[in-house]
Amino acid sequence: MLAGLLVKPSRLETFDLRDSMFENRQEREVFAVIVREWEDKRPERIDPELIKAAGNDAIGEYLAGLRGYEPINDDLFALYYRRFREGQIKKSLVRNLDALARSKADVEDFDIEELQADFEELAGLKQDEGNDSQPTTVFLSEVEPRPVPWLWQNFIPRGRATLISGDPGSAKTWFALDLAARLSRGRPWADGSPGCESANTYYMSVEDDAHDTIRPRIDSLGGDPSKIALYNAEHPLHVDLSTAGGLLRIEREIIKVGNVKLVVVDPILDFSGGVNPNAGEEVRALLVPLINMATRHDFALVIIGHLNKAQTMSAIYRAGGSTSGWLGKCRASFMIFRDIDDKALRHVIPIKANLAPQDPPQIEFTITNGQIDARISDEEVNVDEQLNPQRGPAGRPPSERHEAEDVLKEIFKDRVEVPAKEAVALAHEAGISEGTLKRARASGKYTSFQKWEGKTAFWVWGKP
Repeated sequence: MLAGLLVKPSRLETFDLRDSMFENRQEREVFAVIVREWEDKRPERIDPELIKAAGNDAIGEYLAGLRGYEPINDDLFALYYRRFREGQIKKSLVRNLDALARSKADVEDFDIEELQADFEELAGLKQDEGNDSQPTTVFLSEVEPRPVPWLWQNFIPRGRATLISGDPGSAKTWFALDLAARLSRGRPWADGSPGCESANTYYMSVEDDAHDTIRPRIDSLGGDPSKIALYNAEHPLHVDLSTAGGLLRIEREIIKVGNVKLVVVDPILDFSGGVNPNAGEEVRALLVPLINMATRHDFALVIIGHLNKAQTMSAIYRAGGSTSGWLGKCRASFMIFRDIDDKALRHVIPIKANLAPQDPPQIEFTITNGQIDARISDEEVNVDEQLNPQRGPAGRPPSERHEAEDVLKEIFKDRVEVPAKEAVALAHEAGISEGTLKRARASGKYTSFQKWEGKTAFWVWGKP
């Protein structure tokens, strides 16, 4: 509320605010400065630098730290005011009712005017909240159609939650950090589609060290570290996103950072407190406030999860925990896993894309020297067969694989090295897709490395 007054001090005349409402001394001093500036100059907003110039450096610095709260509009300020006053009134009621219970005098002799005033104000606040609520029913003719706000077109929407699941070592964190790195520079996405305007990411992780893991990876991925803010895992008070206090702490941090278009929680269970991941109602209670926050501040919420051990189940049920909870509340979901034959190759498979006009393509990528080489998969991967080979043809490779292996042997019959593009073109002439050829290359232990001609690099495959 102090931040809301800083950017719009005229709210002092709309809302009944008093310094006694603030329990912290510094907050009361800041409030007093805002009131004085408003009464003296009636400014549209209060510049902290003016206060610092007036000689009150401590308060000026405190106010400067509130600059990031500018997104607080009138409706949100009114909501915060009601919650704030309700809390204050309830505390007052508890004190007065306790005093009444402890009083030896008759109830009739007890001064209950303050109690009556508190109850009346509390009832008024509840009535205001009811008046602000949305109608129960609307006609579609009154609904304005809007396009889906996308961070990554057809892949990751803003204002909603996206689930990325995978086993340990499947490079989920690499992929999430690559998203942040691309966003920080406004670079194209992994499918080659145009990137959005450069923006900030808020990344939450306690598994990976910021110094030796996250920062080096962002550097190698070409990201701008000044646009990627991290939750401080060394903070003595860990954030529990299943509580109102934890949500408020993170929302404040996101607002302070400013221009946040991507929030990653990696993994979500590390910040879920005592939530049972297999209990749908508990998972939904955890995710709904987070998704509401994403909607309010227009960022894409990406939550990282693990796969369960039930390999015989279809891929859509492999995301760890309650399917109706995690997958049900997320508008998009992807699964990352290593290729069954080429362990260096990872697949990103769309499991759910409710908001996309068409299913996004499958993505595959490799990690070489800290860089991700990502592209649209040429051959559609059967995720069930990849995650559980027993669901396929009893461990026997498809006939196309045998053909690809024969094509490779023919290509390398009289050669030790072949440019990758040439090998793919020759295979294509034989009716072999690039994806199948690469899997045959991996199973046959053919090597892959870069060569340079002048300033131009190209990939070369080598004979085993």
